[in-house]
Amino acid sequence: MTTELTYSLETLRFLFQNHHVFALWSTAFALALLLRLLQQKIKHPSLVPAFFTAVPGVFYLIVWIAGFKWDMLRATGWVFPMPEGDAPGWQFYSYFGKTLFWHVVDTKSRGALRARYLTGALNLSDPPPFFLQI
Repeated sequence: MTTELTYSLETLRFLFQNHHVFALWSTAFALALLLRLLQQKIKHPSLVPAFFTAVPGVFYLIVWIAGFKWDMLRATGWVFPMPEGDAPGWQFYSYFGKTLFWHVVDTKSRGALRARYLTGALNLSDPPPFFLQI
């Protein structure tokens, strides 16, 4: 959508009758429902970090097996567009230095930090560097 979301019949038609738009939001909705169902059955605190680790892995696996091109995925809205400029996608992580910070983090908060890190990794506009070598 290029305009602000309004609750109208036109918006409802756009979300449900446009098959591409429906596929984009219903996939995310189905994943949210799956996580909710898993949380009802599994009470382990590592479920959410494991889920957010598995979802991008499955996505990259599907992209690799199906042979989709990243430009096509960006053009159709499945992956965020590349940012403007000459900076590489991994430059953001270079600001944190070469040492790992996991040693100073309390073990009880590692799961939450890992989930936040992976959620940020999902929003990258390009694939991880190891994926480009395939």
